[in-house]
Amino acid sequence: MRLLSSQATFFYKRLFPAAWFLFSAIFAVTALWVAISTTREALLDLIVPLILGIIGYFLFVKLGLTDFVDEVWIDGDNLIVKNGSHSEYIALSNIASIRYLWFTNPPRVTLNLKRASAFGSRVTFLAPVRYSLAKPVEVQALLERTRHTRDK
Repeated sequence: MRLLSSQATFFYKRLFPAAWFLFSAIFAVTALWVAISTTREALLDLIVPLILGIIGYFLFVKLGLTDFVDEVWIDGDNLIVKNGSHSEYIALSNIASIRYLWFTNPPRVTLNLKRASAFGSRVTFLAPVRYSLAKPVEVQALLERTRHTRDK
């Protein structure tokens, strides 16, 4: 078995959004506390954390920056996809297309499936970060394995 997804998935999916909203909340509470203790208008001080919270909501929820699965492993002619406590085997022959987005941070891989799995007809995961424009070795291996199973 070989891990295809990034080891930083937990950071991008769980820690970064939590830190973003925690920072926004601390910023709001501090602004409110300063405004109350100095008896000045707090409305302007609360606008920035409110905007940060709204931006975070749209980034993480609406734009889907946290909709990827936790782990993807390749095991022979199957992928093992794990998200939370749920895992599922997906045959490589079930993959219709593979899309690699290298210009996003972190880079993402989207698998379009012929038949929907428990995760839907699309499975998205984070690719390991590379410091070149070339596709990561793991994504190349997945592409070649998928081509090989189609040619059988």
